[in-house]
Amino acid sequence: MTTIYTTKEMRPRSPFEYYPTPAPLIDAAYAYLKNYLVSLNYPMRKGKLWICDAGAGRGEWGPAIKKHFPRSTLVGIEIVNKPSRKNAPFYDHWIPENFMEPFADRVSIRSDLYYIVSGNPPYADVWEASMKQAKRDAKKTGTKFVRPARPESAGPIAGAEEFVDRGLSLVGPGGFVYYLLRGAFAESESRYQTIFKLRRPVRIVQCVQRPSFTGDGKTDGTSYALFLFRKGHHDQTIFDWLSWNNR
Repeated sequence: MTTIYTTKEMRPRSPFEYYPTPAPLIDAAYAYLKNYLVSLNYPMRKGKLWICDAGAGRGEWGPAIKKHFPRSTLVGIEIVNKPSRKNAPFYDHWIPENFMEPFADRVSIRSDLYYIVSGNPPYADVWEASMKQAKRDAKKTGTKFVRPARPESAGPIAGAEEFVDRGLSLVGPGGFVYYLLRGAFAESESRYQTIFKLRRPVRIVQCVQRPSFTGDGKTDGTSYALFLFRKGHHDQTIFDWLSWNNR
């Protein structure tokens, strides 16, 4: 491993910074999911197909979801951001709550409400991020920052495994959880012995192109894949590919 040291001061990162998923990838992902569900004769009746956009950002997934599932009821759950003016009309409900915590909103409180929970999990510890922001704000104003104890209501620090478990807890029998995750999520001895022993994905769909989340088309060496879980599925996993750029 090579370590490179630098004295260059990096720009402060907002604790609520988010990286929107490229629209062509979302569209291709939901086209793939729709074709798969059609092959299963999955029910898509109006009023019955509830879809949860988990950690919805500013609603980037909404247009593609409604394009491919126009009769669905779409609920965005996002603690920090609001949907953009362009994306807001695609959502039937927008819940300003933490996806990883029990919901208080009457629309989203019921378990097994959703047929599909999907998105690009943010892996964020929102409370910890807010503390960093408060410390920077105090420094700007010249006031002393006193860090409070972490409250129980702050909830857990969430990683991909927690998002999978949370998603599966919200779908009914036979429901789906569909996340864009790093390809490395399929690796790890510990995950093989735990999450993949108990709830194997129905499919792992490798992104052929590496997506850019910065809006400038630049990518790094990280590969991404769509992981499709189905509640109650314990059989084999099918591996597939998705070419989403000029497909």
